[in-house]
Amino acid sequence: MLLVYGLAVDPKPRMFLLAAAVAALVISWATIGFVRRGLGTVPVAVVVLLLTLGAVIITRLPNTKAIEAAAKAWITAHPGAIESDPRTIGALTLLPEARALPPVGSGRPLRLVLTTMPCAVLAGKKATVIAERRSAAASLCLVNPTKD
Repeated sequence: MLLVYGLAVDPKPRMFLLAAAVAALVISWATIGFVRRGLGTVPVAVVVLLLTLGAVIITRLPNTKAIEAAAKAWITAHPGAIESDPRTIGALTLLPEARALPPVGSGRPLRLVLTTMPCAVLAGKKATVIAERRSAAASLCLVNPTKD
């Protein structure tokens, strides 16, 4: 948090490895200390709960690796013509081209949307699907919100 929010550093996945390693060491050290004193039930239960919660959260997150290449290609193919919503831009935050997209309502003819539904369901009768890239947990849609 200090790196990203305090120093306003552009987030990269490798930045968090040291913090994760330190957190793992501190949790391990505290758990071993409690177990040696015969008070290991609570910290072991907390560690198990954290690991379980982390696994559940990870399985529910969309795999952005599968869709980043498509997003980059679409943004490159349609320069200055795509806008996006904050949720989609947040999911593609490690893609500089996506972070530079203007917000919805900027008057651009195309919209980049990340959804858990197929693009055809999302678009319905209000938009035309231009392109779609599916991953295991999400669909990245390039739509024209003003259907003719």
